[in-house]
Amino acid sequence: PGFGYFGDGGVFANNPTVVAVAEALANGLASDLGSLRVLSLGTGVSPEGLTQDEIGDPLKWGATKWLWPLKSGGVPAEALLSLTMDTTAALAARQAEQILGGNYQRGNYVLSQPVALDDYEQVALLESETDAYMQTAEWQAVCQWVEANWQ
Repeated sequence: PGFGYFGDGGVFANNPTVVAVAEALANGLASDLGSLRVLSLGTGVSPEGLTQDEIGDPLKWGATKWLWPLKSGGVPAEALLSLTMDTTAALAARQAEQILGGNYQRGNYVLSQPVALDDYEQVALLESETDAYMQTAEWQAVCQWVEANWQ
């Protein structure tokens, strides 16, 4: 009876770092920002973007262009949704860097191809790309940060 609406974190907090910091402080789980160490692991960033040629006249872009459910030329399907998800995750990472400084570390990689949020058939691709990311210098830096900050 009347449970209301529910939303997965992917709808509003693609990088929940700032949400977690606020909860830890508000609930007394951390005394201050200096007592926090946050490791944030992403699930891949969409490789898609729009070139100036694909955009053309931005004043001619309306809901039908931004929300079109299928890829159209160089414009990805539901371009506004992808843009919103990727930019909110990037913004949260930037805010976490600003407020936590060296007490924050993020690991993430650019996907080789777009993967829809609910596309379970791409699990093998995601596993393969995660394995490849774990061989990079960037991942090694994440591991070194963890070793230095978790004792």
